[in-house]
Amino acid sequence: SLLYEDKFVKIANALIPYVFINFLLTVASSSHLSALDGAQKTDIRAKLAVLGLIVWVIISVILIPIYGLLGLAMAQIFQSLLLLLLSRYIFYKKVIDMSYLNLTCHFPVLKGLVGYSVNLQITSIFSFLFEPMVKILLTKFSGPAAAGIYEIGNQVVSRARGIIISGNQAIVPFMVNQVELGEEKFDNFFIDNFKIVFYLSLFLCVNLVTSSQTISIFMLGEVSGVFVTLVQLLALGTFFNMLSGPSYFANMVDEQIIKNTISHIAGAVIIITTGLYFGELFGVEGIYCSIFFAILLPAIYIIYDFFRKKNIRISDVLGSRDYLTCVLVCLSGLTYQILIPYSLIMELLILPTVYVTVFFLNRDFRSYFSKHVINNLI
Repeated sequence: SLLYEDKFVKIANALIPYVFINFLLTVASSSHLSALDGAQKTDIRAKLAVLGLIVWVIISVILIPIYGLLGLAMAQIFQSLLLLLLSRYIFYKKVIDMSYLNLTCHFPVLKGLVGYSVNLQITSIFSFLFEPMVKILLTKFSGPAAAGIYEIGNQVVSRARGIIISGNQAIVPFMVNQVELGEEKFDNFFIDNFKIVFYLSLFLCVNLVTSSQTISIFMLGEVSGVFVTLVQLLALGTFFNMLSGPSYFANMVDEQIIKNTISHIAGAVIIITTGLYFGELFGVEGIYCSIFFAILLPAIYIIYDFFRKKNIRISDVLGSRDYLTCVLVCLSGLTYQILIPYSLIMELLILPTVYVTVFFLNRDFRSYFSKHVINNLI
């Protein structure tokens, strides 16, 4: 009531029961949807999620004209209830063949889950703090417009990053299976996964760097030097962040989730401490550098710690051909940035073709492409 008029407070109060009911249904349905992930039925989970969204839209269109915002809440409850019933039915009937009404609880498992979830909650809190702190620093030293520009650049890079990270999350239940088969199986799978992510991340991030001027024109209507610098720094930091993905997910499987929590805490601490210092000295560019280090250093820690723990050398994963591919791809992008005037065709068509060509000159890449893409398609 200190912030909003009475009519809006009344609407908010009226929504509370619906929100509470939806919360309970969402938690219950999420546990069953996560169980489908654990059973390596991610495709079924995705189909249920899409079905739920379609049903939510249809019911919203029907109820909102009648009940207003309450109609939206009702549609949300129906969506959550539908997901709960369907996911529970599919899991118990199609995956583990148990009674649909099975309500047993295994307290030792619950105890382990609580400890695991505490680390996840700490991770979530510090992940949540990262973005607001960046925007507070940018607003403090350069005004709200700088925070808006950061939001645009960050959305571009994070959406591109999500293509790889979201897909790679599906390896977690498979990693659990590899652990059960033995340490050697797990290590071999990890090395394969790291190498695939290296190739994908390199291609994605170098394209983000070299197309940053085109992105600036699409998003801001002009080539903004500050925006271009931001996208390039975010892309470079994101490259190492994505490389840490296999180690990050392996820590979740290997009961070392505390290492992931430490990396998130470190990122928040770095952005707060260096952001205040660099922002005072260099303004918005200094804060961009702080963001880069806050992404880069925790990622390097995750990679280094996991490789050390598993006694894996970087030479076991990446060979001389991979380093040469990386150098040639980066060199071609850097040459364009320094010597060649801006060209839309160059950034969106010619340079990606050059990168792909360099990749296929690498015999190891051709082998991985054949093994993991062509064979799967067939």
